Amino acid sequence: MAGPAPHGRAAGRPPVMTRRAALLLAALWPGFARAEDRALELQLQLEDHERRPLAGEALRVVLGNGGDWRAPGAGYPLRTDAQGRAGWTGTVPRETRIKRWVSNYVDTLLSLPQRVDWIQVGVELPFLGTPCLYTTELDWFADRSTGVHSTAGAWWADERGRFTRGAEWVEASRGWRLPLAATQGLLSTTLGHEFAHASLMPADDAPSRWQLKLQIRRAAAPVRR
Repeated sequence: MAGPAPHGRAAGRPPVMTRRAALLLAALWPGFARAEDRALELQLQLEDHERRPLAGEALRVVLGNGGDWRAPGAGYPLRTDAQGRAGWTGTVPRETRIKRWVSNYVDTLLSLPQRVDWIQVGVELPFLGTPCLYTTELDWFADRSTGVHSTAGAWWADERGRFTRGAEWVEASRGWRLPLAATQGLLSTTLGHEFAHASLMPADDAPSRWQLKLQIRRAAAPVRR
């Protein structure tokens, strides 16, 4: 015979998590964040090494790290206009993670981990005649009304067409070893493009809508050695 039900709830009914406990758990456990969509406006500027706009350039933008972001068909194809600009408006899954604000040694010691909005961005552009997927990550620290971007990468396609092959920095020679047959045995002084500026923040006129601004700069022709 079964014993008496635990005090305060009926037998066989799972305990109910209070709203306060749920919010606390969501703040401490990254995997507990509730999935939702985010309205997003992308503004992209593509320019050369002298900051002149690059018009009519085809590119592909991958927003978020959900799904197979390394797949060759992921994301959205775009083309720059006469001013080197391209844009996109739509919705993407909202992603958050736990991160600490770090800008100096004191912040490293005193800042506490907090939940921040973040997004991973990939932009496919050609380099040395081969498609390359350039990636970066952006975080929005609401308590400081500040966005931070970091962790830039460059990826080339493998034998299945997925962008999994990264470049290797050779410190002794101060150059990049690229995963390309055409550059085998050579080092490059550049990866072709860089994120000169990137920001993620709520729109001033509509906090529920987010703005993602990217300024991508194409390097001068690389020196191979």
